[in-house]
Amino acid sequence: MGMERSDEDFRAKWVDARDLKRFIPFDLADPDWVRVTHASDGKDSGNFPESLVGRVDFEKYWDQGMWTAYIDAGAFNILGIKLGPNFTIPRHHHNIHQLVFVHEGEVWSGSQVYRRGGGYFTRAGHSYGITAGPEGAIVFEIRAEPLSALTTVWDDIEPARWVHGRRPGGPTSELVDDRAG
Repeated sequence: MGMERSDEDFRAKWVDARDLKRFIPFDLADPDWVRVTHASDGKDSGNFPESLVGRVDFEKYWDQGMWTAYIDAGAFNILGIKLGPNFTIPRHHHNIHQLVFVHEGEVWSGSQVYRRGGGYFTRAGHSYGITAGPEGAIVFEIRAEPLSALTTVWDDIEPARWVHGRRPGGPTSELVDDRAG
């Protein structure tokens, strides 16, 4: 089979009849944001490592500002993530590949900064973390698998690493949120 693919080829991969539409509009400028919250002990999420339970106040951690928005784009699934200033999502990995675009602000991953219009690809199973810049950030994660199948595994299992902002003395030092702690 060459580069041409029929509609039937694509339909065979789609699981929901609404995905058969040829045109599905969505608006990245104004999705329905939902604030991410957790109980202090983190037990409401069911997936935080035992080494963190009782040692990280997850309610306080997420209080610094993270929101998500789910966007149905037919054969693709988009997860919007809005982060408050200097908000850090600690090192973790997912079971599904993702393509990430920065829509607003900037995010740091390791020593690399990604600004509006930039982005990156992360393979399933690859560990990474991000920290929003001082103005916050909005990123959109695009996956070809249903978001209902997405899992997150937290790789930063030391409570001391669950802080917001870039860490002093590390490869991304320079900025640490003064509200953390």
